[in-house]
Amino acid sequence: MSKIIDQLPEKQQRIVKTIKSHSETLLDKTPRFKYFTLHGKKHIDGIFKIIDLLVEHAELKLTNDEAFLLSCAI
Repeated sequence: MSKIIDQLPEKQQRIVKTIKSHSETLLDKTPRFKYFTLHGKKHIDGIFKIIDLLVEHAELKLTNDEAFLLSCAI
């Protein structure tokens, strides 16, 4: 999924994965958001890829709490 999510404890991983799944469903499937196509699953996955690159190449250091909160915000 994502390196930032993989570093989290199992309980926090489940929470983030649930939030991500519900967000993707809401943004990709709900007619209300049909004009916001850039903010669905592809957009969410893209943001996680950017964060993974920052962690890996820019040596961004995140505590588990920071990684959890950032993941929930994404």
